[in-house]
Amino acid sequence: MIVSKTPFRISFAGGGSDLPAFYKYRMGAVVSTSINKYMYVALNKRFEGGYRINYSLTETSDKISEINHPLVRECLRYLNISLPLDISSLADIPSGGTGLGSSSSYTVGLLKALCELLRLDKTNYEIASIACQIEIDKCKEPIGKQDQFSASLGGLNLLKFNVDNSVDVEKILISSKFKKLLENSFLIFHTNSSRNASKLLKIQSDYMTDESKRKILEEMVELAFETKICLENEDFKKFGEILDHNWILKKQITDKISNPEIDRYYSIAKRNGALGGKLLGAGEGGFLAIFAEQKNHNKIKSSLNNLTAIDIKFSEAGSTSFRI
Repeated sequence: MIVSKTPFRISFAGGGSDLPAFYKYRMGAVVSTSINKYMYVALNKRFEGGYRINYSLTETSDKISEINHPLVRECLRYLNISLPLDISSLADIPSGGTGLGSSSSYTVGLLKALCELLRLDKTNYEIASIACQIEIDKCKEPIGKQDQFSASLGGLNLLKFNVDNSVDVEKILISSKFKKLLENSFLIFHTNSSRNASKLLKIQSDYMTDESKRKILEEMVELAFETKICLENEDFKKFGEILDHNWILKKQITDKISNPEIDRYYSIAKRNGALGGKLLGAGEGGFLAIFAEQKNHNKIKSSLNNLTAIDIKFSEAGSTSFRI
């Protein structure tokens, strides 16, 4: 049996500029980190022949072409898999519509496990690139590239999305003391709702034909570069201000990014001492990240006591795999 372990991610600034509809005009940039919540994918050779895939559903098929799960089908096709397989997945948190990049973590994790199975010598950068091809080109998902690279490579990074379709990765180096301070300053709340990320990202992509919307994203790209600088300078307060500014800008792209309930949660958090924050992912649901000094955490938690909070830490490792 082969098992892969792939982190989820949270992004801080620049989200949306990783969409092809934007970076075909000018470079996009996102600052994100992998976190200690994971997607696990297990592979085992299937005695009965054919394929059995366990996710929220269970499906069996004699042929790859008959597999309903598009990511599984296209990953198997891409790598020319001929072995009969059992494929199962398990996640540390709900893996649909949460804003933590779960579908890309699944794709990366499946590719990582399949490459281990075939003993293919693929770097994690190469696996991220293949995952982008699978999701964007093969499955026609209207998504960007940040999730695949964050999940595959791991760590705290500035990701740059170039007009030639390439991706540059710059590690952001901070002290272990400041890293711990950042981790302990985040509160991550589930908003008790999920959403169709593909649908929201399609809307955002369509808006990129509007020059005024592109200018908003251009400002968010500049914030991504500012984020890298303020993190390296260990400027705690500035980091909170950037998160807040980025969220205000993102909501201007479309009214589908947020909703009155999420705006209310964010306003309550700000009134109780939050420096900044953002809804993770495409918008409209999933997890809400709040950044605040620890002395204000209890007030914020009490004021949002109808929401479920999860503890997160930043992770350094990207996708890994091992044989059992």
